Amino acid sequence: MTAVYPVTIIWVNRVPQNNVLKRTISVKIYNRNIEMINRNIFSGLFRFAFILTVLNVFVLPSYASTQPYIASYGVNFATGNKVHTETDISISGPVDSFSFVRTYNSQSTEESVLGYGWSWSFGEYLLLAPDDESRIVRVLSSGRHIAHTRSGESTWTNLTGRKTTITLETSGEYTLAKMHGTVHTYNAQRKLTQIQEPGGYTRTFTYSGDQLQSVSDSFGRSFSFAYNSTTGYLETLTTPVGDFTYTYLNSNLVRMDRPYGSFREYRYEDSNDPHNLTSVIDEMGVEVMSVVYDSSDRVENAYQANGSEEITILYNGMERTVTDALNNSTVYQLGVKHGVAHIDSFTGAGCAVCGGSGDSGSATYTDRNQPDELTDGRNNVTKYGYDGAGNRTTVTGAKDSPVERTVTTTYYPDTDRVHTVTRDSVANPGMSTVTTWTYDANDNPDTKTEEGYKGTTPITRTTDYDYDALGRLQAVDGPRTDANDTLLYEYYPDSAAYGNNRGMLYKVTNTLDQVIEYQDYNGLRKAEKIIDPNGIETLL
Repeated sequence: MTAVYPVTIIWVNRVPQNNVLKRTISVKIYNRNIEMINRNIFSGLFRFAFILTVLNVFVLPSYASTQPYIASYGVNFATGNKVHTETDISISGPVDSFSFVRTYNSQSTEESVLGYGWSWSFGEYLLLAPDDESRIVRVLSSGRHIAHTRSGESTWTNLTGRKTTITLETSGEYTLAKMHGTVHTYNAQRKLTQIQEPGGYTRTFTYSGDQLQSVSDSFGRSFSFAYNSTTGYLETLTTPVGDFTYTYLNSNLVRMDRPYGSFREYRYEDSNDPHNLTSVIDEMGVEVMSVVYDSSDRVENAYQANGSEEITILYNGMERTVTDALNNSTVYQLGVKHGVAHIDSFTGAGCAVCGGSGDSGSATYTDRNQPDELTDGRNNVTKYGYDGAGNRTTVTGAKDSPVERTVTTTYYPDTDRVHTVTRDSVANPGMSTVTTWTYDANDNPDTKTEEGYKGTTPITRTTDYDYDALGRLQAVDGPRTDANDTLLYEYYPDSAAYGNNRGMLYKVTNTLDQVIEYQDYNGLRKAEKIIDPNGIETLL
């Protein structure tokens, strides 16, 4: 039987500006390519269950995140940067969602089409210093900056985390190929023009001069943009459900109106910086969040709705003290590598919002600023290993103790696609359970084979996955050979004639040949009619 460990899960949140790693909540996952697997396989179907079967999951000591970021407040307490993210619209899809997301960074010095401090879903670009061609900075839609240094005549590679390489093509375009197969293409002006997934799903960006006019994808979903002729600020976002409008004052975004009547207001009331976002108000008059900054432009106090759940941050050199609303404090000692901050150690009762339940811990890091060893307050040590591309290859829990166990992960060459995951067996000490993955020509997971034990008897189980040309899951054939255990998925044709139904899930046939139908998709690509196997209709 495949070993099952108690699990703590890390949910990856948006990265704070200029901080390469991410804040976590309470569970740790190790194969980031699961984001690709999750996206390409299920598109929202059984995602959580699938994640738990794929991930390299291991027991960890109680240790807070190694990154100085409080996700629930959007605060990077190394720099004092405030991050605030809002999703104006998200349209469901058979492969990936199609969304317009805005992100505010209080310490950003950039002015975008949304005013000072704001970045947006489709604003990714490359920044090349005119007097230093040895570096290219990739500016993400979240506002995060990732520096790449020259690694060849026409290539630049990042220094931290998993490796990514930017290539200057002979056409004058730039490309960034991620290790799981997704390719970002930029024009000669280094603006993003296309994102293509391994299965063929593509998003295309159309410009008039320097202004982005529209974004469309393989399934006919699209957004278009209209700008103020004087300021260049975005005034109207046109979507399948109507127009979103944006209002500005003193170069700040002060209001967003949705087509169905709701809105958000943004206030900038910091006397030291007129572009610092201090509060967000919704259409009901609720203060969604608020922030107070110190004279050095750092978050000093942050609050949840209507001034509740205050946290306070004290800055002292490379030391930070974070205190929550219950007066629990944690003191952090910070370090820096390649210009990126991380947590070297922490002590204290542990503020409830800071992550982790222990009262102390320490960490060491690799040259790529990835965690090397984590030690909790009980001196439990977790050791990590990586390959040359930054993929995590080993996780050893309870290192140098009688209950030490290791999870080993191998990858296909030059990718972050998991090949095998080997775990020490619990039922049979000294033996292992192995999960092996294969992939099709489009980098979609093709088979998953689990070799383990039922008691002391070796067993092997294989699950097969099939896809169409656009990377949509068509069938999952489970490991049973004595009964039908195949799930079938059928989709509407990828034709404009099908309107909002285009390319969406039509039928699911279960192992008993029972069929569920999904009909009448709306502008958000949500099915408004579901017909169950008994013919009963549910209208949503």
